[in-house]
Amino acid sequence: MNNKPVLLKCESLNILIIGGGHIGFRKASGFVDKCASLTILSPELCIEFKPLVDKNKINHIPMTYDAFYKQNSPLLMSMHLIYACTDQPIVNAKISDDCKRFGKLVNRTDQYELGDFSDMLYQDHETHLIAVSSKGSPWGSKILMNYLIQNLPETLIRKLSLLKKGRRQFRAKGLKFDEINKMPIEQLERILKDENH
Repeated sequence: MNNKPVLLKCESLNILIIGGGHIGFRKASGFVDKCASLTILSPELCIEFKPLVDKNKINHIPMTYDAFYKQNSPLLMSMHLIYACTDQPIVNAKISDDCKRFGKLVNRTDQYELGDFSDMLYQDHETHLIAVSSKGSPWGSKILMNYLIQNLPETLIRKLSLLKKGRRQFRAKGLKFDEINKMPIEQLERILKDENH
């Protein structure tokens, strides 16, 4: 499988999650207040969705996928990312086939290798974002993320902060990656201090 991780700007994306169970909720949680529209298609929603419904954070369409497709295929066409999260593999396969026919990106949560994309577990910090995937195992991703977070040296985080602050200054001085990578933190701090005086 040829994968390439990307970092999406979600504020202009329309997201459709088909399936109102726990997996659908987990997928929806990652998009709340981050995308243009978040629609959940499912006859019923699990209890975790209640706060999102009460606060109008999601659009809920209480229909089966087949009924929706017959009546609302233009709405399907307006979606950018589609998640097939039902507990019925046959329905997920139909969703996937329909999306591929219309050139829509689909995530199959029951068989990730049959979808066009998969989500990565991530932690967003001021100076960096760490994203991991264990290629289909959410638990594996959590184990990997916990390991990375626990073992990330404080000196590396300080260096990332300096690189973010001083990107323009380092470029203006003509410094190359190899040079900066070998520099101790104190030397980077001196360069920034000298530039600001």
